[in-house]
Amino acid sequence: MTRRPLLSLVLAVGLLGTLAVTGAPAQAPRRGGILNAMLIENPPGFSIHEAATIAGVWPVASCYSNLVIFDPLKPVETVDTIIPELAEKWSWQDNYRNLVFFLRRNVKWHDGQPFTSRDVKFTFDVVREAPDAAGKLRLNPRKEWYANVEAIEAPEPYTVVFRLKRPQPSLLLMLASGYSPVYAAHVPLNDLRQRCVGTGPFRLKQYTPGTMVEMERNPDYFIAGRPYLDGLKFPVITERGTSGRVTGIKILLSQSTVPVTGQAIRAALRPEGASLLRSTGFQIQATKSGGHLTRLVIEGRGNGHGVGMCQVGAYGMAQRGHTYREILTHYYSGVELGRARWKGRGAAPGGIK
Repeated sequence: MTRRPLLSLVLAVGLLGTLAVTGAPAQAPRRGGILNAMLIENPPGFSIHEAATIAGVWPVASCYSNLVIFDPLKPVETVDTIIPELAEKWSWQDNYRNLVFFLRRNVKWHDGQPFTSRDVKFTFDVVREAPDAAGKLRLNPRKEWYANVEAIEAPEPYTVVFRLKRPQPSLLLMLASGYSPVYAAHVPLNDLRQRCVGTGPFRLKQYTPGTMVEMERNPDYFIAGRPYLDGLKFPVITERGTSGRVTGIKILLSQSTVPVTGQAIRAALRPEGASLLRSTGFQIQATKSGGHLTRLVIEGRGNGHGVGMCQVGAYGMAQRGHTYREILTHYYSGVELGRARWKGRGAAPGGIK
């Protein structure tokens, strides 16, 4: 998850998702690992198009795919950082009045059915409440996003056309949003409120209300060999007072070759991230051995969001199929994310293990 409409998510990625330490050797991908990411409330449902907040998006986003997405490896989300997902490519025609998508072939829904342009037309006809839509959302917070869409056509199984009333280049950015997954036309909307049938890298394994949302690797994901992670777990911590007992986070560098200097610390946490951390009461400390950085500690007191910030950047990569090592290398600069110091009941709710 990490897209413009999810403003709080994007800010979190900007804070701790930009960790960067140079000089780390490239390593071959290795399969395995579970990514844990805390939820601070029960998901209101599994239907993203009916969700008005991130609480209904984050735990199930990895189950679905968009036509296009913002590149999760880019720090800024613009029209230039949009990359294909279910669409292989796209083309603007008639001075931004027609947007044509050419879709991937051999994509399967989690129940084994093939993905086609019919699914795309179904999804966005439902969202824009077209007169001939095959279903209706109970809640539709983003209907106005598509008010300029005059018609959606599926002339071929792997071609779909959005015809607009007037030019609107921004439509592509809205389709790249985390709130814009494609639904399966053959699955009733009511079913999608209770389970997710998508084309994404992970599929729903188990949901225990008030306790856990658990995803497992999709072995039929359309990118061969991905995802590398075995799954995702989202413990539900609904008591804000409990969340507030998270008093610190630690980031450990176990095999770094970066000398400990003020410059190295600023490289480990880009200036804007370090400044924001310090302004909110966090302390940044480093330990060296033989002139090299061996331990980087970020500590602070707050309402639990520090842990969440660390998790968000990693999750954005995990849901798109990156390896455990790639996540650590990109978002945590080759570091190992340690557990938060936890004063509540049971184990700490977040962290990668």
